[in-house]
Amino acid sequence: MTADRVQYFRGRTEPMELIVCRDSGISYPLHNHVSVFTAGLVLDGAVALTLGGRSATYGAGRAFVIPPYAPHTVQAAPVYTLLTLCVRKDAAHRLRGKALRDRVLGLLDAVPGLRLTQAQTAELARSVGLMNADPRLHFREPRLAAVERRLEVFPERPLSVEKMAQAAYLSKYHFIRSFQRTVGLTPHQFQIQNRVRKAQRLMEHVESTAEVALAAGFCDQSHFIRHFEKCVGLTPAVYRAARRPLAAEDAGQFSAGMNFANR
Repeated sequence: MTADRVQYFRGRTEPMELIVCRDSGISYPLHNHVSVFTAGLVLDGAVALTLGGRSATYGAGRAFVIPPYAPHTVQAAPVYTLLTLCVRKDAAHRLRGKALRDRVLGLLDAVPGLRLTQAQTAELARSVGLMNADPRLHFREPRLAAVERRLEVFPERPLSVEKMAQAAYLSKYHFIRSFQRTVGLTPHQFQIQNRVRKAQRLMEHVESTAEVALAAGFCDQSHFIRHFEKCVGLTPAVYRAARRPLAAEDAGQFSAGMNFANR
């Protein structure tokens, strides 16, 4: 996948990110997004989404919504062009109806060269409306909450499964089972995922890939690149090149640089 086929647009003042991925064959393994609602609009081709134990294929013109913490996989079927909108969960709960849709439409208008049909815009607006359909936040099992939060905020810090289990006052195997049942991922998968997310944030202002790798908690650069590509679908170098600043005169209040903590 090359940088000319995927573009990331972020708003500095708006809590949202837009990703345009063209003619992609990238599939994503089991993962979740801890801080954002995600809406995907298929512009061409198809993707197979597994969410909540159910699988469905979405073709051109159809949209789907993935809530925060919901474990899911995305499979290319076999190639697709996809517009993905990520909205921070606090903003999705704070903004309602027309206010949120207006923010989204403003970001769409600011992206150069992006032209959606009326039907595509309506389908995306419908999916944005579903972000407020279920106001419940992710349930945190009390004994796991502190461990889960630490892995979200400080994923780079070494923390063995044994230490996690001790902190939760559970046996190692009971802890692993309980964590996976609550979060949808094993503790190790969740930690690696959040290290990659932290690396994405660090790449906004740190140029050295080796420095990013170490700061995000990876033991070496090759280890980092391998996990980054598995999680994001791109190498760190391609991801850097794919970030597209929005010109101030085109974007108004929208511009590149929004921090998406623990997406």
